[in-house]
Amino acid sequence: MNDVALIVGVSGQTGSYLARRLLSRGTTVVGTTRNPDSTNLWRLQTLGILPSVQIEAVSPSDFGSVFSALDKFNPNRVFFLGGQSSVGLSFWQPFEALESISRPVINILEALRLLGLDTKFINSASTDMFGNQPNTTLDESSTMRPVSPYGVAKLGSFWTTVQYREAFNVWAANAILSNHESPLRGAGFVTSKVVSELIRLREGEIKTLTFGNLSVVRDWLWADDVANALLAISELDQPDDFVVGSGESHSLADLIALIAHEFGIDVKDFLVSDRGFMRPNEIDSVRLNPVKLSEATGWSPEVSFDQIARRLATRAF
Repeated sequence: MNDVALIVGVSGQTGSYLARRLLSRGTTVVGTTRNPDSTNLWRLQTLGILPSVQIEAVSPSDFGSVFSALDKFNPNRVFFLGGQSSVGLSFWQPFEALESISRPVINILEALRLLGLDTKFINSASTDMFGNQPNTTLDESSTMRPVSPYGVAKLGSFWTTVQYREAFNVWAANAILSNHESPLRGAGFVTSKVVSELIRLREGEIKTLTFGNLSVVRDWLWADDVANALLAISELDQPDDFVVGSGESHSLADLIALIAHEFGIDVKDFLVSDRGFMRPNEIDSVRLNPVKLSEATGWSPEVSFDQIARRLATRAF
């Protein structure tokens, strides 16, 4: 029987890497987008897999559209990687955050329930659900207290996934994702800005590197490692919730310095923190304990923090 995976958010960074991994295993990949004629599929093109992905027009916030797609393809696995992806933007577009993150998850799970499909659902939750707990190592049992509309929306999708698993016996799992990066990141994300600003600094177009809060600490991951974690979770017999992280945390300033080193630049005299670039509410640090995922699947990140910086600088995919 043919293995079919449906990826909501296939045009994004992690969706593209996940599609590549699934295709390499012989899986038929269906990727959804609201409008195939206007969606920029450059990431799939960059990875050389666009001709192999079946693109389907689906509006994730519309129940009828989701129901029809699931009924048509009867996928073995559904991955939700869609919705608003910028924490900063969610402060200014909170309704869009909730509409694009929480509602699609309800639609997918309710459609799976009504159709009675034997389908595995994997939701991309976020460590932003934990909020600001700087002195705590976080795991699946930690308190969740989001400090952004994005985190609130992700928390809604998380508990919806748990509800359908426990109340309706739907195979539904949460992957609680930490920051994950690659050259496939959009231009508005901090790692993309770091690389583009370093290029401008090297070429003499600017004199300083200006960012927001440089002291924030994150558990940085490579996006393709995250895609591999999602795949590993989907291959489990029983669904559960898993923190996806390396167990190591580093500041944004550390990451910038490592990327700059690859450009031959010492950032000490150029790096500036500007409050104008800071979010209305910020998470100071994220420190994770990913042992549950490691024990359940054997997964661990293959790309180290230093290697992430090197790959971002050299645009290695």
